Formats: sequence, C-alpha cells, structure tokens
Amino acid sequence: MREQLPASLRRHTVLVVGGGFSGTITAAQLIRQAELAGVHLRVVLAERTGTIGQGVAYGTSDESHLLNVAAGRMSAWPDKPDDFVAWVGRTMRPVDPADFVPRAWYGRYVRETLSAVRRAARRASCEYVFDEVCRVSRRPAGGWVAGFARGGSLAIDDVVLAIGHRPPADPLAGRWHGSRERYVPDPWGPFTMGGIGPEAPVLIIGSGLTAIDAVMSICHAPRSAPVYLVSRRGLTPREHARPGAPPADLADAVEACVRRHGGPNVLDLVRRIRRCVGDTVEGGGDWRTVIDGLRPFTPTLWRAAADAQRSRFMRHVRPLWEVLRHRMAPEVGARLGRWRAEGAVCVMAGRVDAVHAAAGSPVQATVRCRGDAASRALVVGWVINCTGPSPSNRPEANPAVGSLLLRGWVRPDALDLGLETTADGRAVSRAGHPVPDLHVIGTLRKAAAWESTAVPELRVQAEVAAATIVARARSAAVPRAA
Repeated sequence: MREQLPASLRRHTVLVVGGGFSGTITAAQLIRQAELAGVHLRVVLAERTGTIGQGVAYGTSDESHLLNVAAGRMSAWPDKPDDFVAWVGRTMRPVDPADFVPRAWYGRYVRETLSAVRRAARRASCEYVFDEVCRVSRRPAGGWVAGFARGGSLAIDDVVLAIGHRPPADPLAGRWHGSRERYVPDPWGPFTMGGIGPEAPVLIIGSGLTAIDAVMSICHAPRSAPVYLVSRRGLTPREHARPGAPPADLADAVEACVRRHGGPNVLDLVRRIRRCVGDTVEGGGDWRTVIDGLRPFTPTLWRAAADAQRSRFMRHVRPLWEVLRHRMAPEVGARLGRWRAEGAVCVMAGRVDAVHAAAGSPVQATVRCRGDAASRALVVGWVINCTGPSPSNRPEANPAVGSLLLRGWVRPDALDLGLETTADGRAVSRAGHPVPDLHVIGTLRKAAAWESTAVPELRVQAEVAAATIVARARSAAVPRAA
C-alpha cells in the first residue's frame, strides 16, 4: 500500500518529456533515488506515441534486429551490471553476457524495469501521459507549466528533456519526380516494409546501422532480386568480435592530446590512434580494443576541443569513426557478408541523382558512383530512406523544444548537434546561463558530450539528473502556508 503524503508537505513534480529509453530510465532513477532519500516526488512521464520504453531503437518487433552491444553491457542500472542478463535468463532464456539478443527484448526489459520500481515505491509516484507536450513555459512564481496537444496543462518544478531521434529528412527532395507510392520515407514507421517481396529490387539510401536493419527485414526469405545500398562513402558498420577483448589503455595518449597547446587536434589524434591500432594488430591484438579504449575519454576530448577542430572532425573523420565505433552484432555481420558475397546485397559509394516513378510502375533511379564519370541506371521496386535521424533541436522537430527556444531557455550548439548543456546535463540558456531546473538527457546532449546515444552513457546521465533533481526536491520541501 502506498504511503499517504502528509498534507503539510509540498509535492515536488517532475515532467519527463519522452518515453524512450532515456526518459523511462530517468523516471525509474527518480523514483528509486526519491525512495532512498525519503523524498515525496511525483514523476509525470509524457510520451506522444503511446508506448513506454521503446523509442526508435527498441520499438522493432523483428527479432532479426539485434542489439549492437553485448547483453552484459546493457543493464539499465550503472550499479547493477548483471541486471539485464539476469532478466533475460528469467524471462526469455539463459544467455551469455557476450551474446547479442533481439532489441525487442530490451524494450520489454526497460518497460518492466520502470514498472517494478513503480510498484515498489511508497513515497514517489509515476504516471504516464500519452500525449505530446506542445509547450513548456516559465511560471512567474518559479517552476514551469506544460501544455499538452489534447488540452490541459500541468504545473511542474523540474523538466527533463529526454527527446530522442526524429524521422530522417528527405534526401531526395527536388530529385524525385512522379508517384511516391514505392518510397519508404521512414523505415521505422508502422507497417512500412511488410509489402516488400523478395522478387522486388530495392534501393536503400544510406549504409549505416539503420540500413543494415532494413536489409535484415527484407531478406528474411531468400531473395531473387538484389538490394542496393548507396551512401556517400559506401562504408558499412564493422562487426563486433566474439568474444570481445578488454579495451586498450589510452589514458596517456588522451592526456597528451588534451594538454596539447590549443587543445586536441583532430589530425594529431587520428595519427595517434592509427599508431595504436598498428601496434596492436602487429602484436596479434584486435583493432577494436583501441576504439573501445578511446570511448570513455571521448567526452573529455570533445569538451576540450575548439569549435574548429570539432567541425573538422565532423567533416572528415566522423563517417569512419561511426562505422568503427557503432558496430553490428557478429551474427548480423556474418549474414550481411554472405549476402554481399552472393551478390544479393550490393554496396555503392555515390549518390542518387534523380528518381522517376509512375503509379503502378517500377522506379527508375540514376546513381552516380564516386570516381565514375557516367551515371548508372537502376530499376527497382522500392526505395527506402535510411539516412539517419533528423536533429531534435529545432521547433519543427519538437514543439516543447520549440517553445523553450522561443523564450531563450535553451539554445542550439554551433554545429547543430543538439542543445548546449553543462557537464551535468542542465540546459544553457540563450544568455549563456545554466538553467537549474531544466535537464537534458540523450541525443540532445551530443553537443557537449558527443557520446550520447548508447545505453552505457545514457544510464549514467539519467542517474546524475535524478540525483540533482531529488536533491533539489529535498531542499525545497517546506511546509505549506496555512
């Protein structure tokens, strides 16, 4: 039975905007830490899609879509590293910590993790609002008021922006002519690829992890027609090793880069990493250990780098870093390699120059490959946009963010990666000041941390934000006026 809230206490209310992994685990951390601290907390988790714990990453029901991180590193709790593996063993089947399991399982695990914390709570509460937060504005007396798309408003003390990825932009705007009935603008939309048969050639724009997921979805049955992946550089994610070796110790190399006059230099860092990789491979080691060894230091390097160096990284290094850092499960890599060897999947470096399609007819695509003077004509049954998510820091991407941008409570970063934040995740206003009761979790934090999309980083962000909010709630708990 839930403990009754004393009438003399003011109940601290927190709105978490976004019910994907980041928002769901932030809500769980808030309840858990409030219970430990003896704080009466009300958490409101707002999600516009009607599902909790999934987001884009874990909303798939296709069990060929595997986690890109081994199960042993996917616990939702930083202090309980075996939690996910234990849950899988109880709920699905026993697995090894080095196994890569279906992403759909993880979505269920995240939901059940929050549900278990909610059921056990006595002082804190958590309620779901399946609606879109259309505005967040400051109250004159302090705190915030949130308005919802279906009507109604909510007075709140702290806001957590846990807004995840948005659908990809249209890479063929101005270059597609005619009917779009055979165009899939967002591979994560409902019922988007169920009608793509094995006899239809498919053109996928992009060759990253989203594109690989699309390949997995449409290659369940043996295909009689090819799948073409076209991206600017034609790079595909590398695969994880099994079993994975421990990360290399790069502390000295990172310190040298940070202490360098003027801060980290991209060219210098790339040279150092290449030397480390060369030495590791020459000694019989795995190049992945070097990339994994750099990961804990990435936020430090990013924060220490000047804007010009960050921009240089984005232009010249990011594509290669992405395929080395964000790897696919070994099973997925093996299947993709087999299909490429058989000619069922073809990866091309280049761009789609034009597309022509008439209703009921095949799609005519013109592709210009890098280094080729002449274009290549492809006749396909479907075109799928897998170019990656759009930024979430624009008014058109999210109305809650838009309302905060309008009033200057948040500001985008110079590279348009997300929102400017402090190191502990508080938003930075247009005037350059930290906003103590406005917190940012997840992909919007890329501006400050760069590494801000994977569970190992996000669960720590959630833990830190929850601790900050609970401390604020405890200090603000005062008797109500008679």
